[in-house]
Amino acid sequence: MTIVNAGSAASTIPSFEIVDDQGGSHPELPDGTGVDGWLGLSRKVDPGQTDQGTIVFDVIPKHYRLRVADENDNFMYIDIPLNLSSEEPATR
Repeated sequence: MTIVNAGSAASTIPSFEIVDDQGGSHPELPDGTGVDGWLGLSRKVDPGQTDQGTIVFDVIPKHYRLRVADENDNFMYIDIPLNLSSEEPATR
């Protein structure tokens, strides 16, 4: 994920949760040790800066939406497409 702070002050990035189609909520894991680019849980983005990395959830494979809030705590949901393809990427 990529997070951009277009504001004029540093911004703290809260933890995330995903929501399934039945309304069940699943929090982000507190430990992403071993995951490349893990953003961690203590996150701050300075004004005009961008942070990029990975967040981690431990859930069964099915459809989810990422629940995010704006600076006014208005929530929106971002669809997370599910792809269970078992194809290996081509190597050269």
